[in-house]
Amino acid sequence: MDELQSALKSLGNSNPLKIFVVENGPKCYLTPIDTTNCFEFWQKSCSKLKSIGWYPVLINSENDLSLLKGFARSNSSQAKAASSNKESHQGRSAHRETALRLKRQQEEMDRITPADIRKRFAEHAQGKNVSGSATDFFNLTPAISKDMSKMSDADLEAMLKQSKDSMHETMQLLARLPSARNSLEQLHAFENPHGEPGSASECIQLGNSLDAVAWFKLYRKLDQRFDSVKSGNSVTPSDSSDKSKRYSAKSALALLVPDKEGFNVPSALGFGGWNSCPSPQMQTAILKRWHGLYGAELISLGRDSLTLFIPKPVTDKEIAVSIAKEQYVYDNDLVDQNTGFLNDLVAQILNSHVWNFWWD
Repeated sequence: MDELQSALKSLGNSNPLKIFVVENGPKCYLTPIDTTNCFEFWQKSCSKLKSIGWYPVLINSENDLSLLKGFARSNSSQAKAASSNKESHQGRSAHRETALRLKRQQEEMDRITPADIRKRFAEHAQGKNVSGSATDFFNLTPAISKDMSKMSDADLEAMLKQSKDSMHETMQLLARLPSARNSLEQLHAFENPHGEPGSASECIQLGNSLDAVAWFKLYRKLDQRFDSVKSGNSVTPSDSSDKSKRYSAKSALALLVPDKEGFNVPSALGFGGWNSCPSPQMQTAILKRWHGLYGAELISLGRDSLTLFIPKPVTDKEIAVSIAKEQYVYDNDLVDQNTGFLNDLVAQILNSHVWNFWWD
């Protein structure tokens, strides 16, 4: 700690250090930053702190730190739950029961005719206690039945067809769930070949051993949208001078993690594994790949975001396209929540010193 404080002091930061620890993680330190632009602090401190075994990560707020602790607790709980197959078995059993129940309802709906519905409307409107798919499915009351009995044959036929189509769509969606579950199980098996890591050090070790390229290929195989995304219009990169200044955070916190490599930080902090965000160990594997190829360094972590610094921006379009395809798998929001075209992501990558990612 003395060496760390001395290094920070030489960088012009004499603020006190506060211990910060996530579940199953290493002892980190948090310090306020005395600067109007935290990126400047990160740039000048990164190499010096790495040389003594510490990596600086910018944090936007104290609230983000609380969320980081929550992510780590969640991943720790998942690791414990994964030691037993009971939950998975119960999930598959519930899925089968739901499928059978909906299939019976679909078969009942398919047998219903407009004449059946008119008969039930009339009986229901008279206050008779009737049951069956025609009344159950439409959640009818006597007043509603009386009103709907006035519908024309064409409208009644259209309503019935819409209801049947809706039931069929539900069944088709349910039929895809086993495939989706199987895909998740394949990804989980790839990312955890020897079981869930129980500590940050195990997660870091695992992440450094995983093949990011193989993971990209597996993900594209399991999710066809990644290979069917449209390119869109021609690539028109923005002015590089503007892009190099995109990151000018005025955050006042730096988290100091006991590791020389930024790509190990997500594993150390348990960052990842929610929504479509890759698991902490895959974060390490992917960031390690981009660090080796493009010099990418982790700048900051947010509640659901991550920023990388690229010292030598990519200027070759073909390379940028290759990167964009990987980034789309890594963070599909980059395309799906924007224009939906890959070339717009390519344009953001070209000449840029900063790569931003988020997972809502």
